[in-house]
Amino acid sequence: MNTDVILYVLMIDFLAIISPGPDFFMVLKNTLTDSLKAGFYTTLGVSLGSTIVFSLGLFGVGIIVVNSHIMFALLQYFGGGYLGYLGIKSIISKPHVHEPELTGKDTQQINKFQYFRIGLLCNLTNPKSFFFIISLSTYVAENAHPLIDGWFILLGSIIGTMIWFTFVSFVFGRASVRKIFYAKQKIINIVFGIILIYVASKIITL
Repeated sequence: MNTDVILYVLMIDFLAIISPGPDFFMVLKNTLTDSLKAGFYTTLGVSLGSTIVFSLGLFGVGIIVVNSHIMFALLQYFGGGYLGYLGIKSIISKPHVHEPELTGKDTQQINKFQYFRIGLLCNLTNPKSFFFIISLSTYVAENAHPLIDGWFILLGSIIGTMIWFTFVSFVFGRASVRKIFYAKQKIINIVFGIILIYVASKIITL
């Protein structure tokens, strides 16, 4: 087991995880404008997506996607289009408050799978994330054992992703915090929508 490589890759990976990007803005948006649970299930989707991409990278499948112009273009346009769709949806959405602790009355449960799917697709269709993870996987393959050290890195990446985005969900998912944001929910939705559309445009024009 090459401890130096494992720690180095995990450090780089965690710095990438905590940097603002599509995953971060998606978890933040769903937490602020919907609920703590929405942010948490988005986090689960992001974590599974990251696990899948990292696994593809470790087994060399990701390199095939990156080197295939057609496959990468599909990933690029689908990912950008999906984020753009969510951005437009955020801009035109009507303000709503559906949580018992904020409304004082019982309401419907959130659609858990909806937020899980959003987090999963957001991560899987991000070409920049694909490039980054493939480069890390290549480094592991050249400097360590991809099957032995790779699994430790994969596990560490999953844990790091879960810890960071769960932390984001809990910080911004507190009722006292969301009450402040709910007062300006329409503006927040528009801001997040513009951010998502901007990120989508950058992905499409890679």
